[in-house]
Amino acid sequence: MKQNIIIFALFSCFLICPAYADSNSNSTSTNVPDKAALEAALKDCVSTVSKDSNGKPDFQSVDVCMTKKGFSRPDGHPPVK
Repeated sequence: MKQNIIIFALFSCFLICPAYADSNSNSTSTNVPDKAALEAALKDCVSTVSKDSNGKPDFQSVDVCMTKKGFSRPDGHPPVK
């Protein structure tokens, strides 16, 4: 009987913990900028900044331009989905 209680407790933890973690991760997604606005700003910055020797946009210039438009790179690693 005691073994059944222990198994039930462990099984309950396996069901409850991932649901709790998922509900917490969704609450931080409110800081994500509007995707359409971000893409429009990025497209504008890429088209207006100087190019490097390979013809690609200078990424430091793109970062400066995006910061001026109100967007910044997030700190740390991107979230895993």
